[in-house]
Amino acid sequence: MYDFILDPWNPKTTGYLLQENGLAKSTDLDQAVPTWTQVISDSAIEAAHGLNNFIAPYKVIASINFEDYVGFAYVLDHDGNTLRLGYSFSRNAGSTWAHETIKGLSGGTTKAIFYRGALDYVPDGDISGDVILYAAATFTSLGGAENTEVHKATDGGTTWAQQSARTPHESSTNNLHCPYDGQDGGLLYWSSSVNTYKSTDDGVTNTAVVPTAGAIAFATRHGIGTWTEDKNQVVFWDEISFTLFVSTNGGTTWTAKSATGVIGDDICAAGGFPYNGSQYYLVTNKGVYLSLDGGDTFSDKTGNIDKTGDELDGLTNAGDRRFRCVIVPDWTE
Repeated sequence: MYDFILDPWNPKTTGYLLQENGLAKSTDLDQAVPTWTQVISDSAIEAAHGLNNFIAPYKVIASINFEDYVGFAYVLDHDGNTLRLGYSFSRNAGSTWAHETIKGLSGGTTKAIFYRGALDYVPDGDISGDVILYAAATFTSLGGAENTEVHKATDGGTTWAQQSARTPHESSTNNLHCPYDGQDGGLLYWSSSVNTYKSTDDGVTNTAVVPTAGAIAFATRHGIGTWTEDKNQVVFWDEISFTLFVSTNGGTTWTAKSATGVIGDDICAAGGFPYNGSQYYLVTNKGVYLSLDGGDTFSDKTGNIDKTGDELDGLTNAGDRRFRCVIVPDWTE
């Protein structure tokens, strides 16, 4: 499993599961044993692009403003020689699909490594417009130089435009997030293994907003997020120090939360909820934890989840993307 999302229009019953062989859908998640049906296969995606290897699916989204819209991003190659960052989407809950290219690279002098490519979207304006999408990914040349680019689509995913010049020496694009209350100012946050960035012009220019310059270099950022009613509140987890950083002024200054009660040494998932800036969940390789006070203290919500020794089953190799879990936002005010 690479990613999972609930259908925001039918969150109690319907969800999408992104796997290495394509995308599956369930409409009976309220049952004890849900059933899953594949809605698009890896072979169909490969045929649409004319390439032969669907190698790295990494993010699926379902729109809160367009019922039945679902899309996901992935990497393709052809005999290890031609690489492409692709995006497939459906406007009818998976019945028919469009397959587009975000970024194409020729083989030979350049290859693409999308360590943890990032994808997010916002409703256009008052949510009556189309789905606006952002994608960021890290490219690496055969010589080893790494660069990150931000791309944007304003037509639901058909046409993608590169927003930023390549940002050099960035390794592993981990997260990308924009507020969900309408695209009224081009606000975008994204993070790599080196920095967390803020853009106010759709990713054209990006300013590093790390808590202390150089203090957490090469730390993996998790769960970067903003809140719909306060776009200046931003959070992310630093995996090396196991610290939750919170900013209430758009990344100008940061507060490190104590996160008392959390046990573990590998972050598997992290997230908050759009209408509650004090509530955070964290899943580690040791358990599931909930904070109701903005990250100062956490209670153990692991319950009777199976463990092998002191680690959660299935998360003992959490460094592998396929073993990570997903926190689904609650859209209830």
